[in-house]
Amino acid sequence: MAQSQKSPSTNTLWTPLKLISAFVGLIDTVLTVGITHTAGGIQIALTAFVIGFTTLVAFGFFFLLWHKPEVLLTQPTFKSAAEGAEYIAALRGIVKKAETDATSIYASAEELRQLAAQTKISFDATEDLRLKFAEEVERLNLTAEVANSAIHLANRQAGII
Repeated sequence: MAQSQKSPSTNTLWTPLKLISAFVGLIDTVLTVGITHTAGGIQIALTAFVIGFTTLVAFGFFFLLWHKPEVLLTQPTFKSAAEGAEYIAALRGIVKKAETDATSIYASAEELRQLAAQTKISFDATEDLRLKFAEEVERLNLTAEVANSAIHLANRQAGII
C-alpha cells in the first residue's frame, strides 16, 4: 500500500501563533461550557477567570510581540535561515531607528519650547520698548508744541506776526 505524502504547501504547520490561539480557544470553550452548567459564586469565579486569563494571555502575546517578535516566526516562514536572520536584524534596526528618531524629536521639541520661551521674553521686551518709545514721542510732541507756542509768542512780541 502506497503511503500518501503531503506536499509542503498543503502541510498544516502549527505556528506559535496558532498554538496560542488554539490553547486559549480550547480553555475558553471548555470553561464557557462549564459556566453555563454552574450557578452562584462558582459561575462568577469561572467568568472572572475566563476574562482575566484571556486578557493576561493577550497582554503576554503583545509583550512578546514587542520585545521578541522572532520567537513567533517559524523556520518555514522564510526560504532560508539567512533570510530569517536578515528579517530579524532589519526588524530590530527599525525599532532602534524609531527609538533614535523619537529621542531626536523629543530633543527638537524641547529646543523649540526653549526658543518659544525666549521669543516670548523678546516679544515682551520689544513691547515694553514700543510703549516707552510711544511715551517719548508723546513727550517730544508736547515739547514741540510748547516750543512752537513760545516761538509764536516771541514773534508776536517782536512784531513779526
